[in-house]
Amino acid sequence: MYGSSVGGIAMQLNMTKDEAQKLMDIYFKAYPGVKKFIEESHQLAILNKVIVTPFGQRKQQYGANPIFKSTAAYNASLRNSSNIRVQSPTSTLGLMTFTALDQEIQKFGARSICTVYDSIEIECPIEHAAKCIEAGYYYMNDWPVEAFDWLELPVGCDCEIGPNWGLLEEVHRGTTQAECMEIMAKLWTA
Repeated sequence: MYGSSVGGIAMQLNMTKDEAQKLMDIYFKAYPGVKKFIEESHQLAILNKVIVTPFGQRKQQYGANPIFKSTAAYNASLRNSSNIRVQSPTSTLGLMTFTALDQEIQKFGARSICTVYDSIEIECPIEHAAKCIEAGYYYMNDWPVEAFDWLELPVGCDCEIGPNWGLLEEVHRGTTQAECMEIMAKLWTA
């Protein structure tokens, strides 16, 4: 089931297929849950020809049909089955938290103006900076775990404040409005 991966690992790490297989065996022995997850994903693709995420999104896996078993499409479908179960809900969760955060900060006259991968840029009236910082930490840390009972870990975030991308200073949860004003005054005179 992992044979197609061994060759790729061997080539990338400049080792023989036997050495790559030993490395994979050591990894899966140390992390048996990863192997189980991959095997379950493959079985879902083979049996159902569809993968369903925790959000109910469905991704067809027609390449897992027996007719394709000796083709690259079959192996790609199996690899894709694991990726879908991780990447799709992660992306969806990010978009949901960004949206919830944007709706909250609009109450303060702020707005999300840009998302890049796992970052979000917010324009905010300076007099509401502390509220926006707290909203960011709440919607990235607390809200996802409260909203989705199957989620055991927060999304997590860090936050920076500044007048532009070149002048930023890290701020933490609980930063007060007075501290925000001090930081901005310092950055403007830098």
